[in-house]
Amino acid sequence: MIKLLGLFLMFISAYCLEQGGLDLGLVQAFFIGLFMFFSEALIAHVSFVQREKVRAKYRRR
Repeated sequence: MIKLLGLFLMFISAYCLEQGGLDLGLVQAFFIGLFMFFSEALIAHVSFVQREKVRAKYRRR
């Protein structure tokens, strides 16, 4: 879902940049969309690592 929202934000900001020229807010929206598109795997990895740390903590007891 995050990936789709990022893709949508990138397309909308790119379209507005083509229509209206360069605007700092639109450039920021594009890069936020780009980050959202590629961050899903990073967020999944970080949550997996944290979950494994908790499991290892309770296995030692």
